[in-house]
Amino acid sequence: AVVRIRDTGAGMASSQVERVRDPFFTTKTYGTGMGLTLVEKIVEAHGGKFVLHTAKTGGMEATVKVPLQ
Repeated sequence: AVVRIRDTGAGMASSQVERVRDPFFTTKTYGTGMGLTLVEKIVEAHGGKFVLHTAKTGGMEATVKVPLQ
């Protein structure tokens, strides 16, 4: 199964996209910076893959791929 989530915001610099899955990395003044770290670990624990990149139309796109079996 594939789930894609896309927004139309300003996006992120490539240097931020590279680090956004690092534990405790955040671009915000609040929060823990653990959200996408946990998403990636949970998806991988189920044999899947999590990809985050800048969308061609602007903003960001997150893709979660997990096997159905």
